Amino acid sequence: MKAAPRRGAAAWLASNVALALGYLALAWPAQRVFPHIATFWPPAALAVLAAMLGGWRAMPGIALGSLLVNLMLFHWSVPLSTAVALGNCAAPLLGRAGMRRYALDRDSLWAHPPAVAAFLFWMGPVQGAVAALSGIGALYAAGRVAAGGAWALTLGWATGDACAALMLVPALHQLWVWRAPRRSPSAQPGYEVAGVFVVSALLWAVVFLAPGLVPAVRFGLLGLLLLPSLWSVFRLDARVSHALLAAVFVLVLGATLRGYGPFAGVPLDDASSGVELLGIAMACGVLLGGALQSQRRRAMAELREINAELDCRAEERAQALLQQERRFHAMIEALPAPALVIDLEGRVLYANPAAIELVGGGALIGEDFAARCDAAGRALLTQAGQADAARQAEIRLSRADGGSVALLGSVTAARIDGRDVLLLACKDISERVERELALRTQADTDALTGLNNRRYFMRAALPALRALRGSGRGAALMLIDLDDFKQVNDRWGHDCGDRVLQHTSAWLRSQLRHGDLLARLGGEEFVMLLRDVGAAQAARHGELLRAGLDGRVVRAEDGRRVPQPSLSIGVALAQPDADADPETLLAALLREADQALYAAKAQGKNRVVVAAAAVRAGAAAPQPRAAARSADGAALGQLSLQLLRDLVREANLGRFFEQVAYAAAHLVGADGVAFLERDGDALQLRFFEGWPTGPFHAGMRLPSSAGTAARALRENRVLFCADYALHPDALPTFAEHGLRANLLLPVGDAEQPGGVLALSWFGQAPQCEPDAAQYAAAGLLAELLGAALRREALERDLRRQALLDPGSGLPNRIALEAHFERALARARRAGERLLLVRAQAAHEADVGALAATLQGAVREADFVAGLEQGTVVAILEGDDDGLDVAWRRLCAALDVPLGRALCPDEGSALTELLRRVAQTAA
Repeated sequence: MKAAPRRGAAAWLASNVALALGYLALAWPAQRVFPHIATFWPPAALAVLAAMLGGWRAMPGIALGSLLVNLMLFHWSVPLSTAVALGNCAAPLLGRAGMRRYALDRDSLWAHPPAVAAFLFWMGPVQGAVAALSGIGALYAAGRVAAGGAWALTLGWATGDACAALMLVPALHQLWVWRAPRRSPSAQPGYEVAGVFVVSALLWAVVFLAPGLVPAVRFGLLGLLLLPSLWSVFRLDARVSHALLAAVFVLVLGATLRGYGPFAGVPLDDASSGVELLGIAMACGVLLGGALQSQRRRAMAELREINAELDCRAEERAQALLQQERRFHAMIEALPAPALVIDLEGRVLYANPAAIELVGGGALIGEDFAARCDAAGRALLTQAGQADAARQAEIRLSRADGGSVALLGSVTAARIDGRDVLLLACKDISERVERELALRTQADTDALTGLNNRRYFMRAALPALRALRGSGRGAALMLIDLDDFKQVNDRWGHDCGDRVLQHTSAWLRSQLRHGDLLARLGGEEFVMLLRDVGAAQAARHGELLRAGLDGRVVRAEDGRRVPQPSLSIGVALAQPDADADPETLLAALLREADQALYAAKAQGKNRVVVAAAAVRAGAAAPQPRAAARSADGAALGQLSLQLLRDLVREANLGRFFEQVAYAAAHLVGADGVAFLERDGDALQLRFFEGWPTGPFHAGMRLPSSAGTAARALRENRVLFCADYALHPDALPTFAEHGLRANLLLPVGDAEQPGGVLALSWFGQAPQCEPDAAQYAAAGLLAELLGAALRREALERDLRRQALLDPGSGLPNRIALEAHFERALARARRAGERLLLVRAQAAHEADVGALAATLQGAVREADFVAGLEQGTVVAILEGDDDGLDVAWRRLCAALDVPLGRALCPDEGSALTELLRRVAQTAA
């Protein structure tokens, strides 16, 4: 453990002894040249190098060497020698302290300009000045230097020490840290290194040895010696440039001391001082230039590394972008949806195969895409080019084969390869558009005749009437009805009736003028709107329609010849004012045409009746309905009798309710009808017509305690509310208000009504309350509905009694067989079984009690039926565990013999299972 410290102490002692001897060896030649105080002092360079490498640990050797030199060479006293030696140690230590903040790695000291500048300052003038001041001060105190010559000696001492340190230390320091040969990135071949030394030697020889040159010329050539050193700074390694600097200085100093060169003939001290100042300047330039060049090389190397890394990253990024572009291109190419890249002028730059296939092939690239689009497509491209956000719209694109395709296009602006473009992605929606068009056509078209329906007519008639306002031109609305069409259905069948309607529709369509409207309102009633006609022209056109079908025969599909019913036509005329409301005008025309049609029916049918006055604003003054229907008031009675005859012939009871309700609405002029039937403590909406379909559905249950319908049922009397249809709450909220209407008629028994007939005027409020004749006719129709309700109730009771066993009051064998089939199907789907249980009453009188006990013991979902001779059968559904529990419960509840059979284990026929349960019970 103690050997290592001893070895360290021995090495320290040896190194200090070596420093002392080296100091003495360097001082001896200098003292030989300068007998007293040497102007150029190489030991100062050794002291600086020792301080830089070893710090204070190397100073004992320097102090010892300086002490020996002072004693042996200069023969100074011990105190004086010691004082000078201490100054020679303090000067480099002070320089080292000044360089402490630049304590860099030894290999990189000379490559940093701040560190080199610190070396030049602290180890040059500072170190030289401290050593000179301490030495000259000691000599002055010892009386060896006169006051008059102290300043010159101090300057020479400082210059010599500084020059020695600056010229020799860099080369010695580089030599000391040069542990192994290595080739720096900037190293050049050996011939270039040798070349700079040879050139320097030649220039030195020219400056100092060339004969015949005057001193002025030699001074001028002296600066050329700096060129090789500067060349080595920028071309060679720092060690070479520092060694070259030291070698050139030694040559210059040596030649000067021998009396050659520009300083020939100058006193030795002055010449050496000039050379030293020149050396200091050269050292500063070369060392700073070398540091800056090293810094530049380092910066260039880092820049090359950064550039290389950036190039690598750029290459990686480029490859990644290329891969992404390839994947994107492959994805776009493989997309089933069409995708295009379009420039701002509308030319196609790129199109994937789906887009080319969409337009039907051809050279799509380079084409004007906007020329293929409709107006919506061109507007979409324009808007997308002017905005950053994506735009979407439905467009239509022409194909190469002359057709077109509907697309949902999404366009967004982008920049590709420095060019502003539009990215268009499309989806073929032709099928959806065609389907929507078909649905719209279906919604507006009558399926049987192919004519437009009432919905379309009510919508299309408004713009036609709006265009006539204030123009002075007239219009005519015709209501066309087939006479006695019901008899065609009754005698020839509904198929023949449909053929008659189709034949009539074809005839009416063939006589339709351009710009006129034709529609089927429903049933056997049609409507036609003629524009730009007067009364006479409308009457002639109506007569043409009527006469064209009068006496014709329609051939049915089976070849039968069916007589074509005649036409009754009611015509209403209009000449609207400039401020007429189209909706009000249309409602008035329909009302006037309906009254004219009634008049045509009342006058014997098969005729055309034109309303007396033309409608101008659609707001005619209220008048009694009976007076409006015909001049003599006879139309209502005749029409009611005809309707009653038709209703009596109606065989289908379900259609009977609708026919009666429609007839009642027809009689009073209502356009909405509903029939509500009492169902316990609620009202059930059996059917409706003309009411808005949004909140309604057949079978809806409404409260019997709210709404005018419930009030009419409770009070058992007719109710009328004239302004209901125009009231904001006309459409009911059923949960709170029940059903309300304009006219409500109780239906059924006088003591206990079974339903309500509700009539409403949604197109326009009724002009007046129905008159007595209308009330009488509507009341008769309500009595017919009541009779039909009683008939339905009777039939329900008869069906129920037909399915009951009279002895037990339970479902009989017919009901049992129907339930068994349904239960067996359910059990097979669920993977379960059926358990048939049979119980036999001891006496006929005990059947009711046995049935009640059995019903109380089974589950609510189980079925119990009564058979002949006091037999009761139960059908239970479930899995094995559930059936076992149910069987044990039955055995515990009943004290009579029980028989059982499992289905399908013991059979799947009801007769066979009943025989088995009878055997097990026995």
